[in-house]
Formats: sequence, C-alpha cells, structure tokens
Amino acid sequence: MSAPERWSTPPEAARGTAQAAAWLGRRAGELDTALAKSGAVLVRGMPLRTPADLTPVLAALGSEPSRPGEWFVPREELADRVYGPLPWPDERVLCPHPEAAYALRPPARLVVACLRAPGADGDAVLADGRAVLATLPDDLVAHAERTGWTLVRNFRTYVGVPWTAAFATKERERVESHCAAEAVTCEWTRGDSLRTTRRRPAVVRHPETGDPVWFNQLGFLSRWALLPDERAVLEAAYGTAGLPADTAFGDGRPLTAEEHAVIESAYDRVEHRFSWRAGDVLVLDNLLMAYGRRPQREGGSFAVAMLGRLALEMV
Repeated sequence: MSAPERWSTPPEAARGTAQAAAWLGRRAGELDTALAKSGAVLVRGMPLRTPADLTPVLAALGSEPSRPGEWFVPREELADRVYGPLPWPDERVLCPHPEAAYALRPPARLVVACLRAPGADGDAVLADGRAVLATLPDDLVAHAERTGWTLVRNFRTYVGVPWTAAFATKERERVESHCAAEAVTCEWTRGDSLRTTRRRPAVVRHPETGDPVWFNQLGFLSRWALLPDERAVLEAAYGTAGLPADTAFGDGRPLTAEEHAVIESAYDRVEHRFSWRAGDVLVLDNLLMAYGRRPQREGGSFAVAMLGRLALEMV
C-alpha cells in the first residue's frame, strides 16, 4: 500500500496563509517529485481557517484551479473555484475513486484542506491506482485495457441529479455544446429528461512516470455500488437501462456483480488510512491516487480544489 509523504510546516508558516503559501511554493519542485513517487503529499500545520484561505496556497502550487463543466453530484462553491466535499451520507463508506475520471480532461491534481477535523472516525482512505492495477485479475485488466469503460447517465427532475444541476445551466444549447466538446453523446428524452453516454480509457499511462494506472470509475459508478434495496426500487421504476448512472466495459459488456466485488476488494487490499487534523492539506496526483473516506458520526469542515487538466493516453 502507498502512504502519502508527510511534510510539516516550519514555524514561520504559522504567521499566516501568505507565509505558509510562500513556503510551499518554494518546495514546488520537491512536491512534484514526491507526488510522482507516492501519489500524495500530506502537509500538516497549515494556518487555514476559511475556504478562502486556500486560495493563496493554490496559487503557490502553480496550477490554475478549475471549475468543472459537469458534476456527478454538485458541490457548494465556498470560495472562487474552491468547493465543499462530495455530498455523501455520513454513515456510508465513500469508496476511493479518482476525481472526475469520466471527464475527457480530468483534473491533474486534487487538493483537500481540513479546516475543522471530524470526530474520532471519518478517516481519509487512499488507494494507489498502480497498486490496484497490479492486484486485479489479469483477464479483467486485459479486457478493460482493450475496450475502456462506458458511463451512461439518465437525468430526471425528481430522481437523481437533474441536468440543470449537473451542468449548472438551464440552457439545453449549453449542455449540447459541452457534451460535443467532451465527446459525450446526449439525447433528450421524454419531457425534460436527458441521457448521456461516453467511453473513456480504463487503464492509462502516467505522462511523467510512464507507469500504467487503473484510472476509471467503472466500479464506483456501477449499479452494483447502489444499496440492494435502492437498486431494486430504481430498476422496478425505470428498468436497468434507466438507472441514474451505470457503467459497462467500453465494448458494452456489462460489469457483473462478481467483477464489481473483485474491484472493490482490490481497492480494499491496497488502501491506506489516516486521521485528519485541522490545518492538514492533502495534495493528490489525481491520476495516481484515489481518494475516499470511512463512515463518520461527526463530520469535519473541508475545502476542495481541482488543479490542471490531464490528457489521458490509453495503455
């Protein structure tokens, strides 16, 4: 399993966010090296109190924060291109997953800042995509390498996420333009409903290290990730083709429940956990390191930003 490299801020960083950001900026080269090796760097002791305090830190990292054109689940914007964490029920595990692997050019880095630590639970969970790939069965990996993966989304007004929220617009033309630019097929169906389909690579090569990486949300967004009772209700109402989201291999072959379990097991076998502290800033190479959390009784306060864009290359 891969653990994040841990850094502690020097005494002068405690004077304020400007000093802390300047210190981090001076170590930008070291950060790049550490991210390529371990996939994550955990910086402890940053003087962050509000989401806006993260802005100078992001500037010091040297990449422009991005505003996604499509959300799987919309997030609250807490400051300019600084967002809240993924809305997720406290009592459920948030399985490790790369950020927006369904995008044509997903974020290169993810920055998660802990403004207030959660209770005694809610640990962060990390999983290195290189280790996941090495753990999965050869036949599953070979099929995923050859065909990629497909995501189908069905947007309805009262079930799941409406398209107006996912794309942050009420204009169909803007949705169609975004989908065309992202190589996404979109189809307006009955009433004000929308169906989108896209194919993405499932195993990619890291542009700097050359390492092959398991980089997809084939399991995370699958029907098998739903609770059985929830899946049964949705399938009874809309059929298996009408679920809010579902995945398949790139050739259209459905992911089986057994394959989903194998993927989940691979993540479990390589995961690394750590407990949050206020002032932690976790910088992730989004291609290398998947991110999630354990169930929590008392949630903390977090701010999240996405930096840069990846141009993915299939292995």
